[in-house]
Amino acid sequence: MLTKDQKEWLNHLSDSNFIKITPFDPKIIEIFKSERDTLKSFLGSSQEVLLRGSSYLEIQGKGELDIYIPVSPKDFNPTMEKLINHLGMPESAYPGERMRWNKREDGETVIEIFLIDKTIDDWKNMVLFEEYLLTHPECLEEYISLKQSSPGLTSRAYYTKKLEFMNKIIEVAKK
Repeated sequence: MLTKDQKEWLNHLSDSNFIKITPFDPKIIEIFKSERDTLKSFLGSSQEVLLRGSSYLEIQGKGELDIYIPVSPKDFNPTMEKLINHLGMPESAYPGERMRWNKREDGETVIEIFLIDKTIDDWKNMVLFEEYLLTHPECLEEYISLKQSSPGLTSRAYYTKKLEFMNKIIEVAKK
């Protein structure tokens, strides 16, 4: 079951862009470490900079590296200012909650950097979902199957399937 906010978010996605799924590439870990070190060079060495998403799970995905910078509400704006000074304006912004910067190669997004308030449910649920998959291999296999069946789906259709699956897992994980 999708939430009202999820339905609204899905409505902004494309029905003409199609999803490509690529195998996990172990080199992504080294790329992440390099990006993490660069981010920490101006955010401070104590700032959490985390690998998340399919790369964190070491499974196939859309070929993007998802980097998250979780912060407390009081640190959101100061961290945002540092990121804007080094990365430019974000491509997507929900002020005070989350912001996204994209790095591209050949016109394709290869790295997504997210600043996120670590107290919001979206962050807590994503962490819960991914950690649950890592400790429940049968659910991880189901998620892998979902991804394997996704090439050729539109962005909206893919994310609808993905969110429905995530919601199901999160509901079980919270019990």
